[in-house]
Amino acid sequence: MQINLDERKATLSVRDFAEFRIGPTDSGIGRSGRWRAEIGQRWHREMQTQMLQERADAIFEVSIKGHLTHKKWRIELQGRIDQLIDDGATLRIREIKSVNSVLPQQREDLENSYPSYFVQLAIYMALAEKSPTWKGKSITGELVFVDITDGVTQEVSLGPEAKVLLFDQLEKLHDFLDERWNSRKRLRKMEFQKPFSELREGQELTQAQLNYFLDKPGPILFEAPTGFGKTGMALEFALTHLREGLFDRIIYLTGKATGQWQAISQFRQMVITAESLQFYQMRNKSDHAIASPMHTCDNGVSCRSQLEERWERSGISPARLFIKGTVDLTDIKSLGAQTGVCPYEISRTVLPFADIWVGDYNYVFSPRNRGVFYNQPGFDSAKTLLIVDEAHNLPSRVAGAFSSFASGDDADAVRDELRFAGCALPILHTWKIYAQFLHTLEPSERLDLNLEYELTDLLETLENKLQSCQFDPLLISTKSWEEIWKISEMRSFLDNAALEKLFWVPRKGILKLTCLDAAPEITATIDEFGKVILMSATLSPIDYFQSSCGQTPEHCNHLRAETPWRDSAYSIAVDARVDTRFRTRERYYAVTADTAIQMRLNSQKPLAMFFPSYRYAESIGKYLSADRPDFRLALQARGIDLEDQAQFLENALASSDIILLVMGSGFTESVDLLGGRISHAMVVGPALPEVNAEQNARMDDRSHLPRETAFRQVYQAPGMVKINQALGRLVRSPDQRAHVLLHCRRFAETSSNELLDKDYQNSPILKTDASLLIWLTSNQDALSPPSGP
Repeated sequence: MQINLDERKATLSVRDFAEFRIGPTDSGIGRSGRWRAEIGQRWHREMQTQMLQERADAIFEVSIKGHLTHKKWRIELQGRIDQLIDDGATLRIREIKSVNSVLPQQREDLENSYPSYFVQLAIYMALAEKSPTWKGKSITGELVFVDITDGVTQEVSLGPEAKVLLFDQLEKLHDFLDERWNSRKRLRKMEFQKPFSELREGQELTQAQLNYFLDKPGPILFEAPTGFGKTGMALEFALTHLREGLFDRIIYLTGKATGQWQAISQFRQMVITAESLQFYQMRNKSDHAIASPMHTCDNGVSCRSQLEERWERSGISPARLFIKGTVDLTDIKSLGAQTGVCPYEISRTVLPFADIWVGDYNYVFSPRNRGVFYNQPGFDSAKTLLIVDEAHNLPSRVAGAFSSFASGDDADAVRDELRFAGCALPILHTWKIYAQFLHTLEPSERLDLNLEYELTDLLETLENKLQSCQFDPLLISTKSWEEIWKISEMRSFLDNAALEKLFWVPRKGILKLTCLDAAPEITATIDEFGKVILMSATLSPIDYFQSSCGQTPEHCNHLRAETPWRDSAYSIAVDARVDTRFRTRERYYAVTADTAIQMRLNSQKPLAMFFPSYRYAESIGKYLSADRPDFRLALQARGIDLEDQAQFLENALASSDIILLVMGSGFTESVDLLGGRISHAMVVGPALPEVNAEQNARMDDRSHLPRETAFRQVYQAPGMVKINQALGRLVRSPDQRAHVLLHCRRFAETSSNELLDKDYQNSPILKTDASLLIWLTSNQDALSPPSGP
């Protein structure tokens, strides 16, 4: 739906208008959109053949457009009528609707189960009546329901009641459009305060550059160090242009809940009158889950069972839920417990009434989850400002969203549940073949081409049979539903020629479908929006980030904030005495431990050590404990959430001498506790990705490039991004300083050094114990210029 508030006009398809409603729907159990579309097309073709045998003059797929006026709004519509039969004085409109239920049924049951089908026919009848093409003709309409399992049909005619159906639907749309109109008036009066009482050096210029790039084509790549205030600046930019009406909505995405909370907190601080701006943080399903007498969230199917009926009884008015600018999740869950409506569905229904949506990357970039945002009434990406924070993580996150895996054991479990749920024998037999296929797979770095063809055929067969499979969905577990939905997702992934992909078998019976490069999907999504800001403290190396997002220098605008105060914030040196490559690092364990001890003795604060892996950190930890048992070590824990990560660092900073962290983890990317509390840090080797099947495939796919170029893209650049990100969090304001030792001779190589952030490049190179001691006891300006490795 496209809404032009200035002209009080809405433009949408007949189907979207017929399906329009405020509130959740019972439909949508499973992700069957592609399945239903394909089987619907199949039955449309079958019904066309049958009709031609009866009436050779029948015409099909007839395009129609027109407008309806209701109160102060003009509704422009376009659609395609399935079948049209001209009987002279009478024009008969027939709509074919495939359903997965037994026919015939009572008319009342069909009206209750498929209300939008009746409304859609009523709209076509009204448009045909107004069309000069059929002026003077009597318009009749009928729905032809087709049971997809056996082809049984049932015809239901629509007479004078069509006008009542149409009026009721126009009323629903009118109320929503009026709310959007009032929202525009509310935003025009919005007052907000600037995020900073005084601008820090470089911020005024950055503000001007943001506004300059507004009218330039392509996304803005906004790079500013941690602590610069880029979130506040981006939000000020966004609120300004939202108030002016340049954008209808703002979407703010980041991959961590802490980043989302930070944005929400910033909105609260900036807006003077809370009611003038409505914003909402869309959390994930698990955060919404409740267990109450009225409703318990379990496998996702019960959450949608009788959902429309529960919603109508609930009396919930989404627009009225916004108190002080937003709706708290606790209130949403409380409403769910009181009314029996799944809290997640309440949240989805709240979204159309919010001016700003805050959430995870998946709600825009994941094919599985993007419908949560994209299917909202009134959402128009072309009139939306998209802000992506921590954007350096976007390429890997999107690639992960397109990747999946399947196992023989999981397939066996699904087959058992399908049998118990009453699924027909043909689908059970095909599913057994699929499970056996997975069980027989032997470990391989790339699936044999013949097996890939066999997999493609199996997925297509399964998808086709699932289209018409009837079973009790309440008897299927959440995990098994995920496996069933994967069939269509894996087939879509296989069919997506734009993506760089790998099919491989890490262990017997387990198949991985890995998206190696999601750049085409990222750039396609970016192009949909009115404007996009991709921001991070670490977009460098910028050419690597641009290509990872499918962008070119000519197509985007790189805004790197000027921060003169950082020029003297870092004292960095390269320790060329050691080689931390996997095959040689062990011989330098003692040197690494001794160097860490010296750095700690030259610091009044804990030393932070950054490692490429847990195993490496653990090994050095043992040497440190042996050499200095009096030192208190804190080794980063595995697999803990953000809250526990923050608590670990607080404890480590308060009571440890050396903190051992792993690069690329939440500790080094998402917890902003180190700035000003760490004065010395040691980076133990470039954090190059491990060599595995996926990395080998990426190298193979770049065989047309010089090996050095391919190695830079696949290994060096991703590793240096992790280092840049970790070091960027050590200095967050002009009064903070950090002494950093890059502990490996590879940092002295041009190919590695040029991938570091410019603030960390061209550092002195230490080749002897004496030069290290000098650096530790003085500053880098006292060192003589490097003479090379």
